[in-house]
Amino acid sequence: MLTIKERKRIFKVLRKGKVYETVYFRIYYSRTDYSEAGFVVTVPKKIGNAVKRNYIKRIIKNLLRHRSLNYDLIIRPKSPGIDYKSAKADLESFWRLFDD
Repeated sequence: MLTIKERKRIFKVLRKGKVYETVYFRIYYSRTDYSEAGFVVTVPKKIGNAVKRNYIKRIIKNLLRHRSLNYDLIIRPKSPGIDYKSAKADLESFWRLFDD
């Protein structure tokens, strides 16, 4: 998976995609038309200072590094109290949707 850079592709996921909510995340996903799926991590300023927001982004990117899906993802954390274990558990519940 690689990061999505095109604004048009991001808006397509937001408009036409589905939403999955967990305790810590809101995940927008849509089947991709491109050769490789991508993702975007957006952390709102309400979450904390820049150090905390960047920490959350690193956790999520690390968990997505070796995943391969045919879906574009936009992941938005909902609370500042995220650690690696809870993020991993929440994303594992999301991956179960596609393991069928």
